[in-house]
Amino acid sequence: MKPDQVSGAYAIPPEVEGVLSNWGRWASSREGRMQRRDSRQFRQARTGGSCAPVTMDVDSAWRVEQALCDPAFSPRFRTLLVEHYAHERDRRDTCKLLAIPWAWYEAEFWKAAMSLRQRLQSKDPAAFLKSGS
Repeated sequence: MKPDQVSGAYAIPPEVEGVLSNWGRWASSREGRMQRRDSRQFRQARTGGSCAPVTMDVDSAWRVEQALCDPAFSPRFRTLLVEHYAHERDRRDTCKLLAIPWAWYEAEFWKAAMSLRQRLQSKDPAAFLKSGS
């Protein structure tokens, strides 16, 4: 899929965003960290709000992890996706870390996500479609 085939020049398709967000929740919890959106839920619970459970598809997360850790996957793209989804790092910090000009962030991010999508689909298209829904 090319950038102009989705809404917005570099919008990530929803199935890819869902798979990567799921992986980000899994990866951050695996490292003993809580993502910002999860910590908000716990704060709400302490103040009397409801705390909806955060669910994740571990099989899907493991497939993403394997694709990201494949030596053939671009280390630059890997770092970009890890910083965005697992560490929830500020984009400015990621640009500094990877020496990406600020104006190129969206394009680089899109290329990284589409590269991962292609790798996941080539390994097991049925599993990718199942996990993306």
